[in-house]
Parts: sequence; structure tokens; C-alpha cells
Amino acid sequence: MKFGEVIVTLLEDAKFYLRQINESVYTRPIRLLFNASVGHHTQHIIESLQCLVAQAPQGVINYNERVYDNEIAQDPYYAIEVIDHLIVALKTLDEKTTVSILSAYNQNGQPTASNIERELLYNTEHINHHFSLIKIA
Repeated sequence: MKFGEVIVTLLEDAKFYLRQINESVYTRPIRLLFNASVGHHTQHIIESLQCLVAQAPQGVINYNERVYDNEIAQDPYYAIEVIDHLIVALKTLDEKTTVSILSAYNQNGQPTASNIERELLYNTEHINHHFSLIKIA
């Protein structure tokens, strides 16, 4: 199974909990999670993937330059709509495409070589990390 397919499966799992969660629970800050809500964790997952999809065509990805959409953290049904669009976009990525990653951790501002497959793997692990935090919540 390709990593893009794994991520689509994980996003479908997210849609499952988003359909079931009460909005007040979704938006409630949780002390154990440093006052982040389930909605904030969902927002972070989605925005990281949106960043990958949006920046991949230029060949340079900087996850710190993702676009923030606070409505994702406030409205689980809106988050589902965004996920549906994201799934379509993810299916257009070629996993063998070479990209460069920019980060605050790059030495001398030099980008790190990567590819879409590697970035999808990174995001798979990232999603699982946040799903674990959401489960604790």
C-alpha cells in the first residue's frame, strides 16, 4: 500500500470521529494536552497535509508556512468538508517527485532533500501521533 493510500485511510478515520464528536467536546481545551482541543489537533493534521499538497508543485515545502484556518478547530463538519477536498488533492501527488524541505532546523538555511513518498510517510507518523493525543482526550 502506498503512503498516500494510508493517509486517505487515516483521514477517513478522522471523519468517523468527527461525525460522532459533540461540538462542545471538540472545541474544549484539555489541560492534559496543554490546553489544546481535539479540534486544534485535527486542524494541525489537516493543515500539515494542506501545506504538503499546496507547496509540492513548487518543489519546496516549509511546514512552518502552512495556512491556518481556525474554523477547522471550531466546526467538526467543516473539518470533514476540508478533509474531503484534501483527499482529492492527495490523490494527485506523485510519490516519486523530489522536493526540498525548509525548516528552522536546517543548518545555514540549506534545504534538506526529500520526496513526496518520504513526506507522506512523515505525515502518516505525524497523524498517528496526533490521533494518540486525541484518544487520550
